Amino acid sequence: HRICDLLKLLNMREGFTRKDDKFPDRWFEPCKRHGKETWLEDYFGNRLTREDCEKMLSNRELSKKKDQYINFLKEILDFCKEKNLLEEEAITLRVLGRAYSQFNDHKLSQKYHEDSIKIQKKLGRKTDTAEGLVFLAEDLEVSGKYDKCLEALEAAKNIFREMGKLRRAKEIDKEINQSIVHSPR
Repeated sequence: HRICDLLKLLNMREGFTRKDDKFPDRWFEPCKRHGKETWLEDYFGNRLTREDCEKMLSNRELSKKKDQYINFLKEILDFCKEKNLLEEEAITLRVLGRAYSQFNDHKLSQKYHEDSIKIQKKLGRKTDTAEGLVFLAEDLEVSGKYDKCLEALEAAKNIFREMGKLRRAKEIDKEINQSIVHSPR
């Protein structure tokens, strides 16, 4: 990555922009090897199109902005802690959790969701606690922690039931059943 980043910086210094990033047509034509046609593929063996490559390049640009976004949220979090704004701190922790989840850092996402849930419980914010448990469950599932995922969903479902939000409890029950069906047990 460092070499690519350095080349990109040199190109930017010379005035090139994202619009100038082009993939060679040859990448998207079949290649004959040992009498067999092969195509550009991703890690999993799926054929890549020009659109796929453009999207990856755009996501790379987005990931550079990720650091700015995360740092901005952390500054807000520090401010909330400094001013003892617990409710705002819990919200910011949840947003950080969702951000890390979007950037596929599920370990950090889990940490921020857990911290948010602790504060929401302390504040007696049942709906926010339950929704936070649902977000946490998503990251646990992606991380392969199926038992903990199901525990978090069950806890969320029970909170919604206690509050009389039966429709939401039923939706979560469906998620639980889907997780059980799709878990590799």
